[in-house]
Amino acid sequence: MPPVSDEGTFEVYEKGSEAPKEATNFKALEHNIYKINFDGALFENQNTGGIGVVFRDGRENFKTAVKRREQFVSESYEVEALSTCFAEELGQQHIILEGNCLRVIQALHMISPDPMGHLIEEVNDRLRYFQSTKISHTEREGNIVAHLIARSAAEGDSPVYWIEDPPSFIMDQLNVDVTATF
Repeated sequence: MPPVSDEGTFEVYEKGSEAPKEATNFKALEHNIYKINFDGALFENQNTGGIGVVFRDGRENFKTAVKRREQFVSESYEVEALSTCFAEELGQQHIILEGNCLRVIQALHMISPDPMGHLIEEVNDRLRYFQSTKISHTEREGNIVAHLIARSAAEGDSPVYWIEDPPSFIMDQLNVDVTATF
């Protein structure tokens, strides 16, 4: 487990272990560990979904974010699972992958069988390239930035990346996240 300081604690679990009920502040992670929050949003009237992913370093500094619209999705958990595929794009070796869809988190840990097995298998194949991977569940309150980015994918068809400079519509929530404990 990555070291923690007196500033805060965090709870993560290794692949194959039981999911914790909630995650807490991760301010004290080492600098070489990146946290990736992911979320998906279903746009039912359009038969599409939006992916939102935000990357932060161990000191909670925003590094990058991405939004992408997915076609032909009918379930919100499908969009959530698809959003985890962006983890490898950061190019880091030690990550914490965190989302609020317990079904996806449990499927990634193979805690319960799931009909989206092919998608989960693809994500797990991609996660093997990292030196260390931790998968964590958080409540919705701990995933608002990724959710806002996912909802914004309803506008436009092309993926959008923000590098080092976050979009203005998430700035307030980024500041809240740095001081909050979930």
